[in-house]
Amino acid sequence: VTAVNDGPTFAPVAGTGKVFTDIGVGTDDVGQSVTVQADGKIVVAGYSQGDFAVVRYNSNGSLDTSFNGTGKLVTDIGVGTSDFGESVTVQPDGKIVVAGYSYSGGGYDFAVVRYNANGSLDTSFNGTGKLVTDIGVAYDRGFSVTIQPDGKIVVAGFSDRGSSSSSDLVVMRYNANGSLDTSFNGTGKLVCDIGVGTSDFGESVTVQPD
Repeated sequence: VTAVNDGPTFAPVAGTGKVFTDIGVGTDDVGQSVTVQADGKIVVAGYSQGDFAVVRYNSNGSLDTSFNGTGKLVTDIGVGTSDFGESVTVQPDGKIVVAGYSYSGGGYDFAVVRYNANGSLDTSFNGTGKLVTDIGVAYDRGFSVTIQPDGKIVVAGFSDRGSSSSSDLVVMRYNANGSLDTSFNGTGKLVCDIGVGTSDFGESVTVQPD
């Protein structure tokens, strides 16, 4: 994590404006998305050794130990899965939502995890704090998440039928409890082929005021 033009105040080591965080001993750790809470704390999500990873820093770059006791956590989506966190957002109530995808051997599926502000899994979300959604074809990957004003969760990504030459943009909408919002396209999920023979990838999502 780097804070530009804030070198003297950000990062506890030598005021460099940069901080490096090892999630675990000998792990390969990748940060994919960052957001800033209303209180100025910095949340970074990504993955570590095939699990979702989340780190929260205080505004000065030190690890926030009120988050999971250490400032960092990893979440295994399922037994034997390889899980990749790609996007993070923070709800108005302070809960943290991370979206990405999970590979279980039979293919990739959209994956979403919601944490309480202290880093514990929010069991009001799908009963476990985490969910996996199969779009209905071979390889489904979520890349971006946002929260609507009404609390519904929107995730965008793409799905392919076993070949990157036949991928389609995907948008999913979930209710605040993690169930699919069937008021969105009748199923809560939408697969959009941009054009005949095209490869289509959804990488970012936002919500208009309407």
